[in-house]
Amino acid sequence: IHGGRLYETYRLRYPDKLLFITEFCNPSSQVGQAIKGQQYLDFYRTLRDTSGICAVFAYALSAVSGHDAIIWRDKSGDQNRIPSIIGDRIF
Repeated sequence: IHGGRLYETYRLRYPDKLLFITEFCNPSSQVGQAIKGQQYLDFYRTLRDTSGICAVFAYALSAVSGHDAIIWRDKSGDQNRIPSIIGDRIF
């Protein structure tokens, strides 16, 4: 919804408040982990330079069966590509 930019509406509505983004993800099973990792990295980079953003948290590290498109690791603890892409960032 809103292409990940709903925060802009809240920043306009509450310009004097700090905004915490407590969950974001790309839930599409049609998008690969490397692309999602890059999308998340771009999102973090954009918000890092956005006034009034206090914290941003991705959803979800792990989850119950049926949510493979959003997790960063499987039940055994093996990570997919997303954590490495985020961890290797240079900003």
